[in-house]
Amino acid sequence: MKQFRKFLLVLLPLFFLLAACQSQPATKTSSQSTTSSKKATTSTKKKVRNKVKLTAVPLIGTWKTSDGIQFTFNPDGKWVYETSNGAKTDGTFQVAGGYGRDVLLKLHGLDQGIGGIGNYLGVRFDTTHKKLNIVGFGHFTLAGEASHITTDLLMTKAFSGTPNTLREELVGTWMNTDENATDAITTNYNPDGTYERYSSANKEVEEGRFAVVNNHSDTKKLEIKLSPSNSKAYTLNFTRDNGISQLTSSSKGVATTYVKNQMPE
Repeated sequence: MKQFRKFLLVLLPLFFLLAACQSQPATKTSSQSTTSSKKATTSTKKKVRNKVKLTAVPLIGTWKTSDGIQFTFNPDGKWVYETSNGAKTDGTFQVAGGYGRDVLLKLHGLDQGIGGIGNYLGVRFDTTHKKLNIVGFGHFTLAGEASHITTDLLMTKAFSGTPNTLREELVGTWMNTDENATDAITTNYNPDGTYERYSSANKEVEEGRFAVVNNHSDTKKLEIKLSPSNSKAYTLNFTRDNGISQLTSSSKGVATTYVKNQMPE
């Protein structure tokens, strides 16, 4: 469990919220210039959005490291991880989103120490799409041929471009940075607005829906409203870094910092 938590707690942002701002002329000189300005703004936004067609991602196949470790993603949504000495681990996966050459997966079976809620895992292709960098596992090269993922492997409301809302930025697995915390909380925020929250203290999983409340008067603050399926809604208050890769809460003078799983560098 500790080993897995360590490679998920890399301190680089998962998502970089990119914004393109184009100043508008103070005086409208002509309808032609106005039209040109709008086209330029639209063009810039499309470029920044950095969309990707998820069903064109060639993930399905077997990927190997130089040390003989292999990660296989099957078309039926099952994955298999095999070490060089033949030890195997397996489970299921879904695609939560992607942009550029980055893809965010949600795997079940990777770590059973968090109530089976699954873990988000970042993957980055190289420009040839023949190599992968998988967070915490290293660099892999395609063995044989790869095929594209299918629509049934996509999570509900999987994003297909650079995250441009606070809710999309929040998607992923969050864990306490203190591995020895009395209550190590692991939370998954999903693209469709649902969440799973595991408490190591009571060994229970809470599920429900979440909503992000942005305090525009203070960009360093963030409120997340959780609405459990079997109890009353409540709100978590955090301070955050410039993006959303680190959240810190404070209770009775004790600060707790949570870090989100990351995309490869």
